[in-house]
Amino acid sequence: MSSEADVSSLASSIELKDFFQDTLIDTEWFRPDEIHSMIPTGNKWSKREKKAKIIKFQNSIISHRPFYTRWYEVYKVRKLHKRLIDPLSNWTEQSDEFYRRMLERINIFATAMANMVKYSFIIEPGTITPHLSEYVAELRQLETFFERNPLSAEEAEQNAFNRNLVKARNQLFECADISRVILRHKKTTNNDDGSTISYNFTTPRSSNLHHIDDILKSSSMTNHSNDKNDDFIHASYVRGGPLLNTFILTQAPLPSTMNDFWQMVWQERSKYIIMLCKAVDVKSLGLLDGVLPNIYLYYWPRARLSPTATIIHCLDGCGRSGTLFTIEVLLMHLLRGSARYDKLVLTTAIFVRLQRRHAISSPLQYLFIYRTLLHWMQPFITSNVTRFILGLIFPHWGFIGKYQKMLNYQYRTE
Repeated sequence: MSSEADVSSLASSIELKDFFQDTLIDTEWFRPDEIHSMIPTGNKWSKREKKAKIIKFQNSIISHRPFYTRWYEVYKVRKLHKRLIDPLSNWTEQSDEFYRRMLERINIFATAMANMVKYSFIIEPGTITPHLSEYVAELRQLETFFERNPLSAEEAEQNAFNRNLVKARNQLFECADISRVILRHKKTTNNDDGSTISYNFTTPRSSNLHHIDDILKSSSMTNHSNDKNDDFIHASYVRGGPLLNTFILTQAPLPSTMNDFWQMVWQERSKYIIMLCKAVDVKSLGLLDGVLPNIYLYYWPRARLSPTATIIHCLDGCGRSGTLFTIEVLLMHLLRGSARYDKLVLTTAIFVRLQRRHAISSPLQYLFIYRTLLHWMQPFITSNVTRFILGLIFPHWGFIGKYQKMLNYQYRTE
């Protein structure tokens, strides 16, 4: 009906245009300056014609899609699916039951933290002063755990480390054989004419990757194909528990182990390297480029579901690296529903040390784990008493206040 009405309206407009010339013009179909045109040129006709052209163009695109379009759509769907099953990405878009259980776990953990904050009249006579001796005592339990609970023969083996002490920044920080990264260096064989043929044990997964010689120059790479010590690097795999992928904790490379470090990156196809130490000593040498960086990542892509290992390294590969990794495991515990231990942080730290010896090397690093978790849990803690004890109401009181005092004292003494 509407199309018939438009046709009759157009016909009547043409008749009026013929009879009255420029005296009476329907501007919906004709422009005032085109009184001699028998073809509609007005706004109404222009909009309809433009819409028809757009529809025709879209239909043409759909019918002549490039061959890679379907592959790209499948790739995007798979990538989105991986993101949707990542607890750190989708925990805000779950069911009410998921929220209830997560809040329950968070509040149980926060209550346990509050119960570990003790008070004393002796530290500052006449005033009630909170102290964190329970937290430090928990760290002592971690330090002596393997003395009280000896490892099995397989877990305690460190033969490769003992043969390569020169490759360790700190010879007191062992690297267990059971979890160490084994390097697969380039192997060479002799040809009939005396020349050498080189090849790799691993084949690149993508043709877009450069050859290993682009990273490790053959002139600086020693051939140790028959040397048993050549496969060692002070790096350990850490995985299992609530984690969804594998991590590697390692020390900052020495000048003599620089090639080994990049060989490991190439071998593991790592997409992310998290560096927790400065490239040089600022006090003695200054930064490499002489200026302070003013760039901060607004969005850090998640590597949790990556098929390759994520590398975390600090100076010794144990202190800061172990602290960050322990925080990662604890967050996954709280999100995935396995946080049912009496001493969750202690249990998790033992789990990390089983794979990377001497992880978390100072009391402040151990307290930093609690402080980071508290910062993340803050909006979800419902008890006002717990919030008061932990220092969420008055930042100069409770756990937060005492932790900040210890941190300030550490900075003053350095």
